[in-house]
Amino acid sequence: MYLVDDDPGILKAVTRLLSMAGFQVRGFLSASEFLRQHDPDCVGCVIADVAMPDMSGLELQQALLHSSCSRPIIFITGQGDIPTSAQ
Repeated sequence: MYLVDDDPGILKAVTRLLSMAGFQVRGFLSASEFLRQHDPDCVGCVIADVAMPDMSGLELQQALLHSSCSRPIIFITGQGDIPTSAQ
């Protein structure tokens, strides 16, 4: 499982929570960092913050789709709205 969030506190807390639940988690502080290190042949889903400064979670999803990677993505956010949720 990959976790992408620009907030170090959220990244640490969610990583700890998921690890305690038995998941192997690899954290990234930005979508760009994730994409640089991403191996499409490794299994797992991405949990991504919707609102990040360099590249949003939705832009990360588009980048993965353009590279023919259909990796599942779960979006999280502390500042969501209905239009963003529908998108």
